[in-house]
Amino acid sequence: MLSVFIADDDRIIRKGLVKIIDNNMKEFKIVGEAANGSAALEKIKELKPDILVTDIKMPVMDGIELINNIKKLSLKTRSIVLSGFDDYKFIRETFKNGAVDYILKPIDNKILFQLLEKIKEDIENETYEKEKEEKYKNRIKESTSFLKEKVFE
Repeated sequence: MLSVFIADDDRIIRKGLVKIIDNNMKEFKIVGEAANGSAALEKIKELKPDILVTDIKMPVMDGIELINNIKKLSLKTRSIVLSGFDDYKFIRETFKNGAVDYILKPIDNKILFQLLEKIKEDIENETYEKEKEEKYKNRIKESTSFLKEKVFE
């Protein structure tokens, strides 16, 4: 199950996202929410969610700054940005800081669900590749140990 954190200063949108994801995406769990980027960052440091869904314009710290801070902390949290602004400047900044996608409000649930599924697949593929790499490293280590023993015999 993948963990999701919601950051949006609009309470109705935030609660709506929580409900939509909880009711329709059983393999995702909402682990927290915040009304501004600063509060979100503190909770994200603690919770280390797999996915962040954040508004771009929030008080105290906006979504771009939030994503940038997550990147600086080397957290593996993937970010989806929500915005009412179809502005290239905002879009470019979010992608520069590592956002997975940029969705315009009002949110099309189908697009959000597809995006969450894609992120889930990406995470599963990365996990599989890491496990495969570890197996190979262990085999090499075992082979090296075996060869050392044989050489010393």
